[in-house]
Amino acid sequence: MSNHGAVSVILPTYNRAYCVERTIDSVLAQTFSNWELIICDDASIDDTQLIAQSCCERDSRIHYHRNPQRYGLPKNRNTGISHSDGELIYFIEDDVVIEPDCLEMLVNTLKELKARGISVGGVGTRSFEPPKQGKLMLLERHVANQKRKKMNSPSSINKWTGLMYQNFATDGRAVETALLPSWSLFARDALSEIGGYEEKAYNRFNYSHEETDVLVRLRKKGYILYFQPRAVAHHKHEARGGTRASPVKYYYYYVGAHIIFLLRNFGWKSIYMIPACLFFLAYGVARSIPVLITGRE
Repeated sequence: MSNHGAVSVILPTYNRAYCVERTIDSVLAQTFSNWELIICDDASIDDTQLIAQSCCERDSRIHYHRNPQRYGLPKNRNTGISHSDGELIYFIEDDVVIEPDCLEMLVNTLKELKARGISVGGVGTRSFEPPKQGKLMLLERHVANQKRKKMNSPSSINKWTGLMYQNFATDGRAVETALLPSWSLFARDALSEIGGYEEKAYNRFNYSHEETDVLVRLRKKGYILYFQPRAVAHHKHEARGGTRASPVKYYYYYVGAHIIFLLRNFGWKSIYMIPACLFFLAYGVARSIPVLITGRE
């Protein structure tokens, strides 16, 4: 039975012993205190278990679960949900730090929207992260920045290519949005209605797009997503552990997962969206050759 009003914070982690306690400390520092923290260790081979168990001794609201084998991120998130009791689910990542009033802002926003009769699926944070390093990562930032200059909302999904664009560092007021950061608050009943995260489709491609898949399915069911810039998170973007991959693999995973994402969520439209996406990406790379050569935007 769910603990109504409480928030279950789900923390999937893998080989992040060197930084996961920083994330846990940020949850402990929250002004909103009616939470439980479920640490889902995906069979880490470093000292994650020792760190997590030590944190459990610090606060009875923290619980630790270790998978018997590597499940992968989508199944690990679903495992966290199955071990939780809260009416609301907040996903956090092991290289994310949330500011002290983050949960309070998110919970209040979701409750206010529901009180207005709005079918809210999730509420996301304003998010800051350091620039990605390396020429290939610079290329991604260069292409995305060109799009962000024309955006009038925190996020969008292109209707021709299905490509996602986001600017979650933007300020302003709470607004409806197409996408949310990975570290967002969800209504448990909404996640239950869509069956949680897809566990198999994106495995081959390092679990890219599985979060966007959830968001699109929520919107198809009529749920609305909101961006709340007053709730703030900092994505440290750690280079080790988790699902990090080399830049070349990153782009391979992204393209492969995006094709699966289109096939799963856009049906017959994927017939033109897949080639349109591939053409656009190739065109973007061609236009950005100076960035690759010089390493400067």
